[in-house]
Amino acid sequence: MLNLAPLPDWRSLLNGLLPRTIRIEELAKPWTRDKEISGWFSRSAWALARVVLWRQRHTKSEAITIFVPSFFCNMSLAPVRALGVRLSFYPVTKDMLPDYQSLRVLAKREAPDILLLVHYFGNPSPVAPASEFCKHFSTWLVEDAAHILRPIAGVGKHSDFVLFSLHKLLPIPDGAILVARPDGPGKLGFAGLAGLGDPLRWHEELTSHEILSRLPFQA
Repeated sequence: MLNLAPLPDWRSLLNGLLPRTIRIEELAKPWTRDKEISGWFSRSAWALARVVLWRQRHTKSEAITIFVPSFFCNMSLAPVRALGVRLSFYPVTKDMLPDYQSLRVLAKREAPDILLLVHYFGNPSPVAPASEFCKHFSTWLVEDAAHILRPIAGVGKHSDFVLFSLHKLLPIPDGAILVARPDGPGKLGFAGLAGLGDPLRWHEELTSHEILSRLPFQA
């Protein structure tokens, strides 16, 4: 099997054995580029729910619409479903790419608030077409890079948010990171990123949320 994830070098392995205090912001550096911010979660499903809450606040409405690929894990949508959003599933091609013709038809019926683009099994899906689609509808673009360990070519440069699921690729019980970007199609800008609040506290609203706190797993 071809592995697109970068492997640790000797320096990284030795650093893991040496006792030292690491700030959580420093831990996120491999996943963030200049001007980006990031926060930690137990699962990327919760990170997506965090984006949904921001969008609901942005539109001042809980009834937002999310375009999700038809080939997607239903369990990962549990927190999002609990928030009462409208999910619209779009078809993917035989190459596991979005069917943009179908997307445009769906958007004519109801413009999406969020478009979820998946990089299936570690293979980068072209983001530029999705970004152009989102610009036309003022949609936030979220990249699901759950099968990619860290940013690689073609991943995390044209979207508003990027989801990484470290627990799926590393021997750890949980761990996911949400990256927010200022220059995606949603044009969040630096003011928009500042409005997201302290990244160290992004998960707190999820754990205290009246509905989400009832789910059988933690943020």
